Amino acid sequence: MSAGTTNGEPASRVALRDKTQNTRARVIAITSGKGGVGKTNIAANLGIALTSRGRRVCVFDADTNLANIDILLGLTPAFTLEHLLDGAKAIEDILLDGPAGLHIVPAASGIAEFIDLGRDQQERLLAALKKLESDFDYLLIDTAAGISESVLGFLQAAPYTILAITPEPTSLTDSFSLIKVLKRLRFDHPIFVIVNMASSQDSASGTFKRFRDAVAKYLQIKVHYLGCILSDADLGNAVLRQKAVLLESPAGQASRCIQTISERLERALESAKSKDGFSDFWATLLQPFGDALTEAPLAATPLEEGGNPENIKQYLQAKDITEEQAEALLLELIQIWMERFGHPPPSLLDIIEQPAIPNGVAKSGHCATELEDAENRAAVKPPERESLEIQEAEVAGLRRAIHYARLLASSEHGR
Repeated sequence: MSAGTTNGEPASRVALRDKTQNTRARVIAITSGKGGVGKTNIAANLGIALTSRGRRVCVFDADTNLANIDILLGLTPAFTLEHLLDGAKAIEDILLDGPAGLHIVPAASGIAEFIDLGRDQQERLLAALKKLESDFDYLLIDTAAGISESVLGFLQAAPYTILAITPEPTSLTDSFSLIKVLKRLRFDHPIFVIVNMASSQDSASGTFKRFRDAVAKYLQIKVHYLGCILSDADLGNAVLRQKAVLLESPAGQASRCIQTISERLERALESAKSKDGFSDFWATLLQPFGDALTEAPLAATPLEEGGNPENIKQYLQAKDITEEQAEALLLELIQIWMERFGHPPPSLLDIIEQPAIPNGVAKSGHCATELEDAENRAAVKPPERESLEIQEAEVAGLRRAIHYARLLASSEHGR
């Protein structure tokens, strides 16, 4: 038996097991709206920063498309998540001992999306997640970028989310789109934002404020600033050497930013008590992951319950009503008006943000094309359009104008 092992088991793993308490890990999904924003680097270095504070930390690589956290840290796993899902290995067998006491569950690039897992694979993964929750203080889920169903599933399952953004317009618009999709799924977990690759603290703060304000205004969702990571040549050099920048250049500005973020994160979570664990989300599912992402059935609308005007008013003022539900009810009311009186409400144009109906929309039938063009312009900002708010307003206004145009067309056809 070699020094540093006990009965063939690494000493670090023995120490980890011995320190296990009857507590559950704080599970945090680390995600981004697009690739290339440094999400995996944040997950690895944040994990190391937390271990330096005496925490037991495991990073779960949930990016089955790239599966690159082991490459980032210069590790060569003998086994991966694929061996666990196939039943060939237990979670203890595939767990990697990373730098500075960090532990890693390596993914396998090219395996099926989590939504495609069979029942046996789901049960193995669920058992592994429960084990990880009991063995660690923090479980960091490094998701894939974007809005695939497996990403959305992990974000719904984790009690906390860290969203990595950069000052680049495409990062901001893609992140906005991600939160928009989460809202439709009735996502209600805390979202912490890290601005990566920032040129200065002031620049990062400005980027966050613009993003925060757009999300609050158009999605009615609150996001929290966790901090920024300043652009640092040391970070790029560490990536080339397949090392963690926190260990290679602990005094560098990127490392100092990451340490500050870890301190803020712990303070933010100190008073947070999440009664449900990560594995609880999956334990409630008896079907593949993707089925959990269907939207919950909506309650009956006031029109379906008799149409009492006071009930309609209370319904529209309810705090939990979504924008989509409110819009559906208002459109139904307008359609009832038109059936009764033969024309749209005369004052309707006064409350539409963009009263002018786009030329040819009502007659040409190109509503979908017009809307798609506007959404594309919002997703890829022209150089002269720096404001998320302006672009989102353009799409929202065009949506309303198109709805009105359709109603006009319907009215004329009915005559």
